[in-house]
Amino acid sequence: MKTPNQSNLSSDKPRTVEDIIRAIEKKSADGSYIFRGEPQCYKRVSSNLFRELDAINAQYSNIKKIEAGIVAEAKAYTNKTDNSEIRYDLQHYGGKTNLIDFTTDYNVALFFACYGSPTESGRVIILRETEKIKEMLRHPKTPEIRVGAQKSIFVEPLKGYIEQKYEVIRISKDLKLLILQHLQETVKPEISPKTIYNDIHGFIRSHNDNWMAYRDFYNGLTSENKANEAKTLKEKRKAYKEAIDHYTNALDQNLQLVPVYNNRGNAYNKIDEHNLAIADYNTAIGLNRNLAESYNNRGTAYGKNGESEHAIKDYTEAVRLKPDYTEAYNNRGNAYRKQEDLQQAIEDYTKAIELKPDYIKSYSSRGYAYGCRGDYREAIADYTKTIALKPDDANAYNNRGVVHGKKSEYDLAIADFNTALELKPDYPEAYSNRGVAYMKKGELDRALQDHIKAIELKPDYAEAYNNRGNVYVAKDECDLAIKDCNKAIKLKPDYAEAYYNRAVAYGKKNEIDRAIADFSTAIQLKPDYFAAYNNLGVAYYNTGEFDRAIKNYNLALKLKPDYAEAYNNRRAVYGAKRIDYYEKNKSEFGTDYAEAIRKNPDDPSAYYNRGEAFLRLKLWDKGRKDLMIAKEMGADIVDLFHNRYANVADFEQENRGKLPEDIVAMLTPPQA
Repeated sequence: MKTPNQSNLSSDKPRTVEDIIRAIEKKSADGSYIFRGEPQCYKRVSSNLFRELDAINAQYSNIKKIEAGIVAEAKAYTNKTDNSEIRYDLQHYGGKTNLIDFTTDYNVALFFACYGSPTESGRVIILRETEKIKEMLRHPKTPEIRVGAQKSIFVEPLKGYIEQKYEVIRISKDLKLLILQHLQETVKPEISPKTIYNDIHGFIRSHNDNWMAYRDFYNGLTSENKANEAKTLKEKRKAYKEAIDHYTNALDQNLQLVPVYNNRGNAYNKIDEHNLAIADYNTAIGLNRNLAESYNNRGTAYGKNGESEHAIKDYTEAVRLKPDYTEAYNNRGNAYRKQEDLQQAIEDYTKAIELKPDYIKSYSSRGYAYGCRGDYREAIADYTKTIALKPDDANAYNNRGVVHGKKSEYDLAIADFNTALELKPDYPEAYSNRGVAYMKKGELDRALQDHIKAIELKPDYAEAYNNRGNVYVAKDECDLAIKDCNKAIKLKPDYAEAYYNRAVAYGKKNEIDRAIADFSTAIQLKPDYFAAYNNLGVAYYNTGEFDRAIKNYNLALKLKPDYAEAYNNRRAVYGAKRIDYYEKNKSEFGTDYAEAIRKNPDDPSAYYNRGEAFLRLKLWDKGRKDLMIAKEMGADIVDLFHNRYANVADFEQENRGKLPEDIVAMLTPPQA
C-alpha cells in the first residue's frame, strides 16, 4: 500500500533478480543510504513495537515510555546494565522495541525481504542518510556477532514509524526464492540463514522454523497415504488437496525445502494440476540439479500434459543421474510409446526389466507395446509373466484377452475377460472387450448385454457406445447404431472408428452421401485407416463413381498389401465396367483375383467372382473351373449369379456373348 512519504516508482516493475539489483543500485547511487528488507508490504516502515500496539488499537502516544517498561523488566534476565545495549539485544532476538533494523548492505536487505511470507510480495526500503535520519541512527557499542554479519544499524523514530521520504523496490513473491538462491550462490561471502543468524539464538530460530516446516511436511505425507488408500475418487482428491495444504504450510516456514516442492508436485499431478506440478518440480530442480527423482516426476507431468519431447528429455536426465533408475526407464518407454516409437519403448522396458526382473509395470507396458506392433506371441508372454508375478492383476488378464482377440482366439480371450471380471466386477473395459469377442463369435445378444453393462458402469465410455453401435449394425438395427455412434462422437470428437461405424450404418440404410462423408472424416482423423478407404471405395462403387472407387481401393491396398477384401472389391469395379475396359486391364484384373484367392483361399466367393469374370472375358474353361470349385466349397453359385443378373439372357446381352450350354445349366435355378 502506498503512503504519502513513499516516492513514485517507474512503471517498469523489476521482473528478474538482475532487474531488482539494478533498481536498488540506481536508487542508491548518488549518496549515502541504508536499507531495510521486509517480507511483506506493510502500511508503514515502523518498529515491531509500533506494529504490535497498532494491531490492538492501543494508545501509543508515548511509545518511548512503553519501551522503557519492557527494558526495565528485561534487566532481570541479563548482566548488561546499559539500557541501549539491552534494547539492541531485545531487537535482535525478537523482543518488542521501538528500533527499526536497517543495514548498510542492500544484499542483506534483499535476504530479509525474501526470507519469509512466501505467498506475499516483499520490499526493500532505501533510506537516504539525511541529517534528520542521522539523528535517529543508533550504533551498538559492543555489537553481537549477528549484528556484524547483518551489518546492522538501528533507526529510532520518535513516533514509531519513519515519516521521511524513502524509496521502495517491490519484490514479487515469484522472485523471492530466486533471490535467495542468488544471495547464497553468487554473492561473496554468501548470504543465507546460516550466515545471517550465525549464533546459538539463530540456530534455535532456524531449528524451530525447520521443525514446524517438517511437521507440516510429515502431515502432508500422511495425507498422501490416506489418498492412496481412499476408495473413491472424491475421497482421493480431498486427501491430496489436504496434502497440498500441508506442504504449502511447510514452505511458509522454509522456502528452500526441496523434498516439499517435489512432494507437492506429486500431489498436484494426482489431481491433474500438471502445470502447478511442473512449477514445483522446476523449483526443486533449481534448488538441487542432481535430484533424479524430480526430473522423473517432472517428466511424468509433461507426459500427462501431452509434451512427450520434454518428458523424454527429463527421463533421460534422470537415468543419467541415476543409471539404475528403473521407474525412469519405464516412464521413458511410455513416452516413446505415445510417440509410436515402439522399438525404443520396448528397449526401455527391457532395460527396466534387466535392472529389476520382477518389475511388473514394465512387463505389462512392454506387452502393450508388443501388441501395438503386432508381436502377439511376445505380448501374451509378457502379460502371462505379469500375471505370474501378480495373480490378482485384472488389467493383465484384460490386456491379454485383447491380444487373444486380435489373434482370433476368441474363446481364450473370453476366458481372460471372465477372470478379469471375477477379480474386478466393476471393470467396464473388460465388459466391453468381452462384448467385442462375443460379436466376433456371432453371439450378438451376449455382446449387446456386455456393452450395455459397460455403459451402465461408465456412462461416458465412448468406446463402449461405439462397440454397441457395431453390434446394432450387425443386427441390422441401423437407427440404434447411428444413435450410439453419435453419442460416441459427442464424447470423443476425434473418434475415427465411430465415424466409420456410423458410415457403415448409413450405407446399410442406403444413405450413401452420408456414408461417404463419414468414411472421409474417419480417414481425415486416421490417415492410415485402410478399412475406411476400402469402404469408401464401396460407397463410390454404389454411386457409379468407378474411378473414385478404384482410387480408394488402391489406397487401401497400399496401406495393407494383403487386404483380400480390397482386391475383391477392386475387381468388382472392373466387372461393372464394359467389356472393352476388361480387355484393356486384363493384367491388373487377373492379378486382383489371384491375390484375393491367395490371401483368402477358404473363401468360395473369391473363386466365384473370378469365375464370373472369366465368363465375361469368354474364357469358358477357366470360368467353368472356378465356378465348380466355388460350388464344391459350398457356395450357392446360382444365387450369387442371380444377385446381379435377372437371368442368363441378361448376362449375355450385357457382355455381348453366348454362354456354353453346360455353364447355362450350372447357373439356372432348378425347375420347381
